[in-house]
Formats: sequence, structure tokens, C-alpha cells
Amino acid sequence: MKNLIHYQEKTALLRDKLEAGLLQIPDTEINGNVLSRLSNTTNIRFNLIDGEILLNALSKIAVSTGSACTSASILPSHVLKEMGLSDEAAQSSIRFSVGKFTTEQEIDFTIKYVIEIVSKLKS
Repeated sequence: MKNLIHYQEKTALLRDKLEAGLLQIPDTEINGNVLSRLSNTTNIRFNLIDGEILLNALSKIAVSTGSACTSASILPSHVLKEMGLSDEAAQSSIRFSVGKFTTEQEIDFTIKYVIEIVSKLKS
């Protein structure tokens, strides 16, 4: 139990750092309830950018546009749709996960990298 709590605390801190960095990007939002969720996962909406294009541009990191079980689908996430997001909003969303081997340096790299790619796609 102690290891699980340590894992959840560590991943929540890394997830929160990732979110804070990515939310610096204009027109970016967190999907879902920020008070009741998994510690190791976040789903970020990059408004005005197609998620598939962003996903393909983010070749240096492992991310997806939906859950792991639907990673081959090009349809908008059914979970995001059930949460009330439009097709467009759901399709502009990317899921990020952190794990027990994720480092703070990897989070820093991801923040800088995503900001760079999103800036290029918006220009």
C-alpha cells in the first residue's frame, strides 16, 4: 500500500507539472474533472489544432488521441464525447500518461517540445 501511495503522489506531481507547462499555450484546456481522476494521466485539449496532425507531429514522445484500447481508431474519443465535448473538441485532444520511471527531465522536455510543435502548427 505504501508503494502505491508513493507512486500516486509521484505521478500526480509530474502530471501537474506537465499540465502547468502545457496550459501556458493559448487556447489549451484540461479535459475532465481535475479533482477526481487518475494520478498518472491527463487529457489536454489544444483548441484550433487537429489532434491527429498534432499526434503525428509529436514523434519524439508517446501520446495518443484516445484511450489505449482505441489507439487505432480515428473517431473522436467516446469518453470525451460522453463528457459533452463536441467532435471538434474531442479531436483536438491528446492523452498524456506518466509512469513510475518517468523523470522530471522528461516532463521538462515534453513541455518544451509540445510548446514548440504547437507554435509551429499554429503559424
